[in-house]
Amino acid sequence: MPKKKKDSAAKKITKPEVAASWPFLSPAFPPPPKQRRRSITDLGPHEHVAFLFRDEAEWAAVVPSYIASGLGKKEKCLVIVDSHEINLVRQHLVRLGLNIEAVTKSGQLVIIPASEAYLRRGPFSPEKMIAFLKAETEKALSEGYTALRATGEMTWALRSSSDLGKLFEYEAKLNHDFFPHYPCIDLCQYDRRRFTGVTLKEIILNHPLISFQDGVYQNFYYFPPEEYFDPRRAELEVDRWLKNLIDGHSALEALEENAERFRSLYQNSTIGLYRTTPDGRILLANPTLVRMLGYDSFEELSQRNLEKDGFEPSYPRSKFIEKIEKDGEVYGLESAWKRRDGSIIYVRESARAIRDASGRTLFYDGTVEDITEKKLAEEKLLSSLQEKEVLLKELHHRVKNNLQVIISLLRLQSRYLDDPRLLELLQASQNRIRSMAMIHEQLYTSQNFARVDFDEYIKNLITHLYVVYGVRPDRVSFKVQAAKIYLDINRAIPCGMIINELVSNALRHAFPENRQGEIIVSLKQDEIGRFYLLVKDNGVGLPEAVEVEKADTLGLQIVRILVHQLGGSLRIIRSHGTTFSISF
Repeated sequence: MPKKKKDSAAKKITKPEVAASWPFLSPAFPPPPKQRRRSITDLGPHEHVAFLFRDEAEWAAVVPSYIASGLGKKEKCLVIVDSHEINLVRQHLVRLGLNIEAVTKSGQLVIIPASEAYLRRGPFSPEKMIAFLKAETEKALSEGYTALRATGEMTWALRSSSDLGKLFEYEAKLNHDFFPHYPCIDLCQYDRRRFTGVTLKEIILNHPLISFQDGVYQNFYYFPPEEYFDPRRAELEVDRWLKNLIDGHSALEALEENAERFRSLYQNSTIGLYRTTPDGRILLANPTLVRMLGYDSFEELSQRNLEKDGFEPSYPRSKFIEKIEKDGEVYGLESAWKRRDGSIIYVRESARAIRDASGRTLFYDGTVEDITEKKLAEEKLLSSLQEKEVLLKELHHRVKNNLQVIISLLRLQSRYLDDPRLLELLQASQNRIRSMAMIHEQLYTSQNFARVDFDEYIKNLITHLYVVYGVRPDRVSFKVQAAKIYLDINRAIPCGMIINELVSNALRHAFPENRQGEIIVSLKQDEIGRFYLLVKDNGVGLPEAVEVEKADTLGLQIVRILVHQLGGSLRIIRSHGTTFSISF
């Protein structure tokens, strides 16, 4: 096409009367880019793209994928062909695995020649074509599609009857009259072999996004329509170029500054930084990691393969791979790596899997912290703790045995006595000692030497007392309510002796002449950590004349002393038997 005609066409679209009536666009258009370089399949509604291609291979790599992506997103696809045959487009889509017959029959895919779109009513008119796109978009929405995805070959504009000025006007007006308001995506196809550089420059100025080779890019040469149609366009274009120049240099300076910061952080970090591949190759490692593994340079370290000989056998790399491939990252994973000299270094590792668009893992970026000293200290502490546990267990065992010896001595002594009163005193003493011995016995057999499961302890103690006093549980039953109550040894022993005294007293005096009844022992804890012990029976009751504070019996004296030792208080309720209420 003659250059003169194109120049005169360009002049037609810079009329002052057009610019004067042109309102400013909403800041919502063009939409902000999700990332600087995108895939053709990432495009969404309200996006206007110029696709510049140099050969058929580039065209085949982009256009069919663009159409297939829209079909997959439940968008209606309108394809306008000119240089390419309709059947050729269909063949490319079939190669992508699409059921062309189905999508064509359903109306989701429509392929038409340029004569039925751009030129359907004679010479090209920007207003008529925009009205056509509006109608097609509204129709797509009414049919239940989420958007209209359009693409058209623009070679029709090169025919002698076409006015390139109208094409430029059309592309610019789309950005104001159509895309901000209608959910449409449009890929305008420009064959660089057919269009001149002057024409393509105008096309670039009119598109917010440019698709070139294998990417989609935000176009910083884009001219908004209110500027494009301004009579001062040349001046505004120079201003925009100068601004882009300044912004570009500022961005480059910021990039260099950030790169230097990263380089400094990377080189001087006190923890190891790395990039490795799934098969164990080391792509990057900072000086800290190089030194940590005993190497003089990264070049030496890079010859090593972590998969083959990087990990100590008891910490296989397969555990790391399994977790990071499943979750996409690992955090605080402890393992053991081999150093250059074969020694072991314990590390805490955190990493993230970096994957491509298809989900294939490219490499792992991670950090490594040397925890060898901490690990060895923990092992030493654990060994020391185990030794102390053995000693503590042995201590409880010996105390229990010594108390058992005392009980046995008292039992032997009782064989030489005939006085019932003395025998009763010796038995009471044995019970008191046994209540302490049972604490040590339970701690000896427990996994926790710091506290006693009191529910289990009370049941064992009361069962023993029933045997000692020959009371059948079917005559005087008992209940224990102390689930999930644990006491340390400083509270367990006095509390156990109190229960021993009060239950012994109830079994001996509360149910005379084979009277039936019940004994309840309850131990609870409130939200602030205070304990409440109740020993209750429904027997004959404690005589009114008996006062604990003034009692001369050894049993009640012991109860009073032990309650004081616990820092608690004692209250007696003489109703339907006797209840001893102790809080501590």
